[in-house]
Amino acid sequence: MAFPTVWGMDEIEKIKDSADRISPSGKRGYAMVMLASRLGLRIGDIRNLKLQDIDWNKKQISIVQHKTKKALLLPLPEDVGWAVIDYLKNGRPITESTNVFVRHKPPYDAFPINSTLNHIFSSVMVRAGLPAEKNTNVGWHTFRRSLATNLLQNNVEMNVISEILGHSDPDVAGKYYVQLDLENMKKCALEVEVADYVRKNI
Repeated sequence: MAFPTVWGMDEIEKIKDSADRISPSGKRGYAMVMLASRLGLRIGDIRNLKLQDIDWNKKQISIVQHKTKKALLLPLPEDVGWAVIDYLKNGRPITESTNVFVRHKPPYDAFPINSTLNHIFSSVMVRAGLPAEKNTNVGWHTFRRSLATNLLQNNVEMNVISEILGHSDPDVAGKYYVQLDLENMKKCALEVEVADYVRKNI
């Protein structure tokens, strides 16, 4: 059984710092990473994000979540906003699409509704030197999972975490992320026990 992967803040910063911010596709990937890591947005909501969903004056994003159909209003952090602006001004092809993120091959339209955008995720991870290992649960959702776990470990209230992530049921979210944190603690404890045993029996 593989443990769900959770990245620490150092690993997330490494992913951000190593991202390609020069090429158009790199700017797109970086903006997606910022939305996923800083706001915890699901990849489906990033893929479907519309230009009109961003209120630049109020510095906030307002969407209806694709998975839950629930409205979600989040502040737009400055670093996230600038990443999106850089893509819109310097990376996004000229297109009539109302989606923020579009394909970079003609006809430059929105990604298909069922696209997981794993090719973009993989390119980001390769640049960061963190390719997914076999039998590990790694993907766009890892940013969301990591954000929740890191907030939990920094004593942020579960109801606040649930609001940030747009969970419809805080109790379910609480049980999931608390359990996830406990599983990671068990894994660390097991590793320590094994190391101590080895040292004593060498």
